[in-house]
Amino acid sequence: MTNIEYDIKKAANSRPIADRHLRQFLMEPESIKKQLDLIGPILLGKKVLFLGDADSISPLLAKYYNVKPLLLEIDDRVRTNLKRLYGEFNIKDTKIFEYDALLPTTSIMRQDICDGFYLNPPYSHRSHTGPRVWLQRTMEMVNKDSVGILTIPFSNDNNHIEPWVIKGQRIVRDYLSENNFEILRIDKNIHNYETINFRSDNIVLKWHGSDVQELRFKLLDDTLNGWEVKTVV
Repeated sequence: MTNIEYDIKKAANSRPIADRHLRQFLMEPESIKKQLDLIGPILLGKKVLFLGDADSISPLLAKYYNVKPLLLEIDDRVRTNLKRLYGEFNIKDTKIFEYDALLPTTSIMRQDICDGFYLNPPYSHRSHTGPRVWLQRTMEMVNKDSVGILTIPFSNDNNHIEPWVIKGQRIVRDYLSENNFEILRIDKNIHNYETINFRSDNIVLKWHGSDVQELRFKLLDDTLNGWEVKTVV
């Protein structure tokens, strides 16, 4: 077993149980290794926004690709686990904030503008708001011409694409186009997840910035309560 394989196993085994209320789904260790190989060179040496990291990918990217993580995470269990892993991996250049993505980012958070991002947002067949909210928050926290990765659902293990997945992909692509995101590459059907019949893609993105001073969109959560999500510029 190589050093990186050992550390992936350690990080994966330390993760808290997925919280389905937060729509957390955990990548299998083999998929984490594949993910590191694909995205590590893209994020090499960058200060990277992680809007959540239940998979514990940020300490691995920090150790093996010199990534400097800025983590915004709502789950206290995940924050505690990542702080421990950063310590064990001797990662010094990190910042962690308790954060709910439905709320605007704060001026303190925005003092640490990033030049990269990694997003694996919550998805649901009943709602397609998660990716848009995560991308909206990313635009508040990264520099123009930042590059990063967005994972989106692909199919189940039988390679059958569900209608809600097709709809979600279309909504994401429309939102990317409307907000000056360029798609650099798509890695298709590459991730497996624990305890769920589910796979996902990577979309490698570059954000070219926006002249829009204030962006608003109306979204609905799964209980059909209205939320107003506002970009802070």
